[in-house]
Amino acid sequence: IVIFSPEDLKLVREGPKERRAFMDRELSQIRPSYYQNLYTYQKTLLQRNNLLKRDKVDKGLLDVYDMQLASYGFKIMEQRKSFIEKIGPIAKKNHHRISSGKENLSVKYNPNINISNKSSNDLEALFKEARNEDLNRRTTTIGPHKDDLSIFINDMEIRSFGSQGQKRSAAISLKLSEIELIYEEKDEYPVVLLDDIFSELDIQRQKMLLDNLKGIQTFVTTTENIDIDKESKVYNIENAIISMIN
Repeated sequence: IVIFSPEDLKLVREGPKERRAFMDRELSQIRPSYYQNLYTYQKTLLQRNNLLKRDKVDKGLLDVYDMQLASYGFKIMEQRKSFIEKIGPIAKKNHHRISSGKENLSVKYNPNINISNKSSNDLEALFKEARNEDLNRRTTTIGPHKDDLSIFINDMEIRSFGSQGQKRSAAISLKLSEIELIYEEKDEYPVVLLDDIFSELDIQRQKMLLDNLKGIQTFVTTTENIDIDKESKVYNIENAIISMIN
């Protein structure tokens, strides 16, 4: 399932948390092992942060947590890097079509730690190097829980410099790329849910989005009338009563 809601526009407009969530949601669907790695990493991170908040910290237990964070964190970062390398060209193609060839979109993975040519042992060493800072701040200051993405249009970082229209188009391009990536991975299209997204989009982007979803099973919820093809079934829900319009 791919869900597109007004919340997805935060992917471009807001902070790293939303962009990490984007990677985590989609990777968890196509790579079950990723979800297990992420779950174990987050659980260990919570335990480590709780330990750092104590007045007396057991350094031996901290060593164990560092080893676990490094093991699972390295796998997470490798999978995120691979995901962005796959989804980036698809998103670029989508955005080129959306903008009628006027704009080039690119997506860059920004890991909190550079893992190029490194191993989980190297990552563990970096956790140990950051230990004094972690003890002072009483929290884990480095790791994939601080990763981010950068999204560019024509080499301009759009979070800071893009127009609202460009941000909406970039979000649509990225969400549409999820659909195509899932098809490539699973050899079938996901079910698409458009949850009250049309209030955020102008008529041109509404039409473009629906055109790109032809042939894909899609459920749309909206509080306003939209131009939808005649083959679709439309239901009205009012005062908890459902009636079929066509």
